[in-house]
Amino acid sequence: MELVFQNKTSAFLQQILHETRSQEQTAELIVPDSFPDCARIVSSCASAILRGKECRQGSVTVTGAVRAGVLYVPEDESAPRALDAYVPFSLRIDHPSATEQMQSLLELRVRSVDARMIHSRKVLLRVNLGCELTCFAQTSETFYTLTQPPAELQVKEQTYPILLPTETAERSFVVDEQLELPAGKPEIEHICWYTAQPLVTERKLIGNKAVFKGLLAVKALYQAADGSLNVFSQELPFSQYCELEQDYEQDALTLLPAVTGAELELLQDGQGRKLQLTVNLLVQALVQALRPVELCEDAYVTRGTFEPEWKQYALACRLDAQQLHETLRESFPAPVRAVIDSTLYLDFPEQSRTQTGVQVKAPCSVNIVYLDDDGAVQGLTGRAQTATEIALSENGVCSARVSVGRDGFAAPGSGGTDVRYDLLFELECSAHQTLQSLCGGKLEPDAQRAERRPSVIIRRTERAQSVWELAKQYSTTVQAISQANQLPGDQIERGEMLLIPIQP
Repeated sequence: MELVFQNKTSAFLQQILHETRSQEQTAELIVPDSFPDCARIVSSCASAILRGKECRQGSVTVTGAVRAGVLYVPEDESAPRALDAYVPFSLRIDHPSATEQMQSLLELRVRSVDARMIHSRKVLLRVNLGCELTCFAQTSETFYTLTQPPAELQVKEQTYPILLPTETAERSFVVDEQLELPAGKPEIEHICWYTAQPLVTERKLIGNKAVFKGLLAVKALYQAADGSLNVFSQELPFSQYCELEQDYEQDALTLLPAVTGAELELLQDGQGRKLQLTVNLLVQALVQALRPVELCEDAYVTRGTFEPEWKQYALACRLDAQQLHETLRESFPAPVRAVIDSTLYLDFPEQSRTQTGVQVKAPCSVNIVYLDDDGAVQGLTGRAQTATEIALSENGVCSARVSVGRDGFAAPGSGGTDVRYDLLFELECSAHQTLQSLCGGKLEPDAQRAERRPSVIIRRTERAQSVWELAKQYSTTVQAISQANQLPGDQIERGEMLLIPIQP
C-alpha cells in the first residue's frame, strides 16, 4: 500500500552571504593658502554615504563616499579653522555563490575617525569604515502532509513556527527642509561639519506595504563671527512606505536606513540664521514570514511492515524577538570646563556565549570637542562599550542589531567628561535545527500477526520516556496506553507500573 501525501511548496529567500568587513580610508588634506598654518589638531568628524551596491557573479561591490571634517588650531593662535574632505571608496566582497539575481541588504557605518598633522600645511585623515552585507537568493521547499493515513499507521506530527525570509524591498526619498537657528544661538559664520542620522521609530506591515516612520537627526558644528564654536541640532520627522509583492499582517519586518546624499548650506539671504538641508535616504526592508509548518516526525505500524521515506529539513525556528534599551556610560579623564560637541560612532555588535545565553556587546568610539580650564579648544577621542544579555539555548542563534537612540550627550563630570548615550538592541533569537518529515513509504498489513500477540502486557518503566516511545516499542497506540492507565500527559516517569494494551 502506497501512502498518499499532499505536497505544499513554499517560496522564500535563502541567505547566501552574511559578512562584516572593515576598511580604512585615508586622505591628505592640504591647508588652503588663505588659512594660517596648523599648530595642532583638535578633532574630526565623518559620515558615510552609500552610492550603490552591485551583485555580480562571484562578488558584491559596494561604492560610496566619506564626507569628513577636521578642526585645527592655527599657529597664530587665531580662531580654530575647519578643513573638509570628500573621499570616495569602493569595497568588494568575493563569494563563490554570489550571482546577479541576489537580493541584498547593506548597513554602512563609520566605526571611528581621527586626524593627525603631517606638517603645518598638511593633515592626514583616517576613517575606519564598516560594512555589513547580507545577500539572499530565491529558493523553495516542499513540505508533505499525509492524507487519510491507514488505521495501522501511527504518526507523530509536530508544528514548528518557521521564520522564512520572503522578500526585500527598497524606498528612496528626500528630506528637503529649510532650517532656522533658534533664538539665542549666535549667527553662523562658517559650518565646520554636520551629520544627518536617520532613525526608524515605528514600523508596521499593512497588506502589501511596509509602513514606517522615523526621525532624521541633523547636527552641525559651526563657527560664529566672534570665532566661537557652537552646535545646532534638530530632528525632522519622516513617514514613508515600501511596496511589497505579497500581503502580510503580523510577520517580522526589518528596516535598514542609509544616507545616499546630504547637503547643508547657509542661505545667503538668511542673515546667518537660515540653512537649506537636502538629504537623500534609502530604506531597505526585509520581510520574514512566520509560518506554521507541520512535519510528520515519526511513524510506525501496529501490525504489518512499513518502509518509510524521510526528508531532511534545515530550518530556523523562531524563539523570541526583543528590543532592549541600554545606556552607554563612560567617563574620560580631562580638565573640561564645557563640552562643545560630542559624536558617537557605533561599531557592529559582538557576541559571546555565557553559561545561560548570549552576551551582546556594542563597542563604539566617541569624539569630543571641549574647552579646557584655560578656555582653549581641545579634542578627545575615546573607546567605550555597553552590553546586554539574553537567555538562549545551546543550539540557538541570535541575530543582533544596535542603533543609537534619541538621547545622548557628553558633559563635564567630577573626574573629567561623562558620556551618556541611549542604545537600542534589537535581538532576534532562533533555533537552527535539522528536522525530518515523512514524505513517502510502503505499508504491508500482516493479517496473521494478531494470532501471535497477547492482548495486554504489564511492565514497570525503567526510565522516564514519552508515551509515544512506549507505544512504538510495543506496536500499540498512544491513545490505548493513555486510556488504560489514565495518564494526564505525554510523559511517563521512571518506575511507573503500566498496562499496555496490544492492538489486534
